[in-house]
Amino acid sequence: MNVLEFTLEPGERVDVFLSREYPQQSRSRIQKLIEEGALSMEGKTILRPSYKSKKSEAGRFEYPEEKIFILRPSPDKVPVIFENDHFAIVKKPAGMTTHPGAGTGEDTLVHALMGSVDSLSDGLTRERPGIIHRLDRSTEGLMVIAKTNEAHKKIAALFKEKKITKKYRAIVWGFLPEGDWIPVEGYIFRHPKDRKKMAFSTEKKSRFSRLALHDFRIIRSGEIFTQVEIRLLTGRTHQIRAFFTSMGHPIVGDTIYSVPEKRKNIYKEKLAARKFPLDIESLYLRAYYLEFVSPFDGQRQRFRIPMDDWDNLSMM
Repeated sequence: MNVLEFTLEPGERVDVFLSREYPQQSRSRIQKLIEEGALSMEGKTILRPSYKSKKSEAGRFEYPEEKIFILRPSPDKVPVIFENDHFAIVKKPAGMTTHPGAGTGEDTLVHALMGSVDSLSDGLTRERPGIIHRLDRSTEGLMVIAKTNEAHKKIAALFKEKKITKKYRAIVWGFLPEGDWIPVEGYIFRHPKDRKKMAFSTEKKSRFSRLALHDFRIIRSGEIFTQVEIRLLTGRTHQIRAFFTSMGHPIVGDTIYSVPEKRKNIYKEKLAARKFPLDIESLYLRAYYLEFVSPFDGQRQRFRIPMDDWDNLSMM
């Protein structure tokens, strides 16, 4: 861990100052580090990237060692569902990190793409060629990959304007009554007790809370499990996982937001005479559907992962 000790002059934003003094990292990365507790001013932890002082103050910023990412094609291939001159649609496997970062090796989606797709856009940063959006490491599913810088710009605009339909399927613990699409509007923010987790609330808890929008419907219910479909309108970190946890129905296999064995014990009596149908160590969340109008030829594009394996599962 590196430590930068500095003096912040009156009226200057601390994230602007640090991005100038620490040019190896993007300003958005610095802001994230601050929100995770990396900054202190006069000995007091500051979680606001926009912090300004009214007087000269001594600061301390702790940041990780700069890692040199080696980008070369991986022998592992990623399934390419569709590809043209502008973009590709791939299926990211569960357990694969989207792009290199602290703690990753050469087993990311980026490395696999370099051996599976013939060209990639420059990306927002050097270690993210082709990457327009991301999926959690534990989540499998469809992703749009930009092959050119022009495609990156145009498809990123579609995401920003909410013109890309993204649907997920999940299996959650417990019974939920069947019903049609239920709209959800709330806020995602860093969990106050565990900085590795996010939290969801229908109320805005702080200025750092970010609007989270989606709707969901129940596909099939059982006494122990419920299968749901989610239509994501905003792509906040852990949005789906934090939302269902807030309802008391965490996603099966989510070891960050619940303890699988404890959940299994809750339904111990109901499970006693039955064979457990799910692997509770695997996250049952799949980004299975993408739809958008191509900005290049105006044709509507629809991509879907078959869900037969889930459709045949018993919800018990």
